[in-house]
Amino acid sequence: MVHHLLMYECDLKAVFDDKNLPDGECDDIYRQIIACTTNIAGGWAVGGEDIVDFPEITGYPVGGDFEIKYYMIQIHYDNPKLTPNRRDSSGIRFYLGKELRQYDLGYLSLGALPNPSGIAIPPKLDRFIIDAYCPTEVTQSFPQSGITVLGAFPHTHLQGQSVWTKIIRNKKAVEYLFNAEAYDFNYQFQNILSRPIAVILLVLPDTTTR
Repeated sequence: MVHHLLMYECDLKAVFDDKNLPDGECDDIYRQIIACTTNIAGGWAVGGEDIVDFPEITGYPVGGDFEIKYYMIQIHYDNPKLTPNRRDSSGIRFYLGKELRQYDLGYLSLGALPNPSGIAIPPKLDRFIIDAYCPTEVTQSFPQSGITVLGAFPHTHLQGQSVWTKIIRNKKAVEYLFNAEAYDFNYQFQNILSRPIAVILLVLPDTTTR
């Protein structure tokens, strides 16, 4: 019944009543949760296995002096026949370690927003390509030490047939983060790279996703 679920970091400025946190269908509480719909902190989709499979030297920062206080779990259900009285107890369980890991783990989202301002497909087309770019101006906000890419999680909705992300250096595509030419909406999984890719500030890359 669950097609995919996402966990979001809420904006640093988000303020909630801890005794009465927003809960319910997204469309009904959209204005209350809008500060929690941008930065992804984790996720799972149909066809996937374990949510996390990262090196032991990495950890996702939670609590302590970490600046994020609130998180939101959003679950997308697949019940096309509107079968009544279905129940679900899905969620995410965090295991907190006593020892600080060497590197912090995070997510960088690339692509087009699934709304008319991000994706507008004209009618009666057999094929339509959407290109999105992460320009060098954006990568300048990376830490001075750069970032290391460990994996990629391609995601699109029913109309998506192919999706890929390339790394571009000096205006030339040098490698793929992933290449799903035959994308299956019902088989979504995290692609752990066989070789981590370092992205540093000395050579600012453009990343293209379709």
